[in-house]
Amino acid sequence: MIRDVRNTFGDALAATLASTSATVIGDGIDLGSTGRNIGAGVPPLYFVVRVDTAVVGTSSTYNVELITSDSSTFASGNTTVLQTGAIAEATLVAGYYMIKAPLPSMTYKRYLGIRNTAGTANLSAGKIDAFLANDVNALDVYPDGI
Repeated sequence: MIRDVRNTFGDALAATLASTSATVIGDGIDLGSTGRNIGAGVPPLYFVVRVDTAVVGTSSTYNVELITSDSSTFASGNTTVLQTGAIAEATLVAGYYMIKAPLPSMTYKRYLGIRNTAGTANLSAGKIDAFLANDVNALDVYPDGI
C-alpha cells in the first residue's frame, strides 16, 4: 500500500490532552466541494488511526473522531463520521491500530478532519498517525527512510 500525502491527516500527531478536552488536530482534507459521497467507492476508502508512540496518561481513555465540516477550521457545524470509541490508555502501545474502518456511504461536507478527546484524566505523551487508505488488508507501516 502506498499512502497518499493528500489523504493524510498527520504523521506522529501529538496525543497530549487535558481530560475531557476535544481538540481538532492535524491537517484537514479539502474535498473540493460539498455533497460528495467518498464512501461509495470500490474499493472503499478506510479511516485508519495507528499509534506511532505509546500514549501515556493516568488510567485515562482516548477517542479519535473523523469529522466533516463546511468550515476549514472545523470551528462549528461538524458531523462525526466515524470514531474509535474510548480506548484505555494502557492499550495504546506503538503499532496498535485504533481503527481501520470503511468510510460510510453518505453526503460529506467540504472538509474532513480529525478530533481527539481524552477521557477521565490527562494524556501526557504519545503520538498517532491518521490517514485514509484503500487497502488495509495489506497495511504495513515502515519508518520514514528520509
